[in-house]
Amino acid sequence: MVAERAHRYAQQLGDRADRVLAVGSRSRGPLDVASEESAAGAVRLVREHTDRMDVLINNAGTPGGGVNPADATAKDIHAVYDTNVYGPVRVTHAFLPLLQAADNPRVVMVTGAGVYRGRD
Repeated sequence: MVAERAHRYAQQLGDRADRVLAVGSRSRGPLDVASEESAAGAVRLVREHTDRMDVLINNAGTPGGGVNPADATAKDIHAVYDTNVYGPVRVTHAFLPLLQAADNPRVVMVTGAGVYRGRD
């Protein structure tokens, strides 16, 4: 799904489309935003293609396990925070040298909302 959206956006860029690289897509392998090593591997992949990054789009997220908020423990929501809060920080930090090399870098944070419906 991410790769398809990246391809669609690349088409909108016209002659600049060859400069779009979707890291964390099915074709390039997953990016685990909860892992420093995975983020570093993504940076290495991008460096194989360019020496700068104009736009970083943080689009990873997880809704969690659907635990009732009244019953949730820190252990229950740890993975949610590791992905949704610390993940974008981890990935952005890893890509900072490439972003700083760009003339006008941008970081885009994509978010969503989940709803716990509770018990009937």
